[in-house]
Amino acid sequence: MEVIARFCMVVAVVIMVTTFIGIVYAIGINRTITLSRHAVSHPYAYAALAINLTIAAALMTVFLTVWLVPTFHMSGSYILTFMAIQLCTVLVGWIPDKKGWMRTIHLASAGILFLLLPVLNLLMALNPSVGMVVQALAAAAIVMQLYYIVLFLFVPKARGNFLFFQLSYLMVSFGVLVVVTFV
Repeated sequence: MEVIARFCMVVAVVIMVTTFIGIVYAIGINRTITLSRHAVSHPYAYAALAINLTIAAALMTVFLTVWLVPTFHMSGSYILTFMAIQLCTVLVGWIPDKKGWMRTIHLASAGILFLLLPVLNLLMALNPSVGMVVQALAAAAIVMQLYYIVLFLFVPKARGNFLFFQLSYLMVSFGVLVVVTFV
């Protein structure tokens, strides 16, 4: 069962990464807008994003409950943060960034997701069960994510590369999970 749970995480990351790249390249790269804005511009891309993020969230939940928590004795705070991230992922996927109430829910979910990813990495870095390599990588991920936040908030020119920052911000968190799974 452990192998299946670890495989679930790898498949979830592959699904998310290929979906992100596929949407951006199929629709055309506009580095100033979010991945969600790319997806909402085409109904098939929007459906692919929603369905694939839901599948990935389910696979990540299997990974968390079957392998990560029992193996590394993750704290309740880590579990709650992880599950909140999965919920926000599904909401971001299914509620498009369109005017009105949908934009409010979409942006709130995306914002919560954005803020919880460094918290998840912090909780990983503080867990002695994961080993020093994973702790160091999680700490480096936090530094990188905080750097991105500062750039985005205080350097207006950086916002012109929003898509790059969004995708690399997400990939950093995926990287920590991949390393904890195989190190």
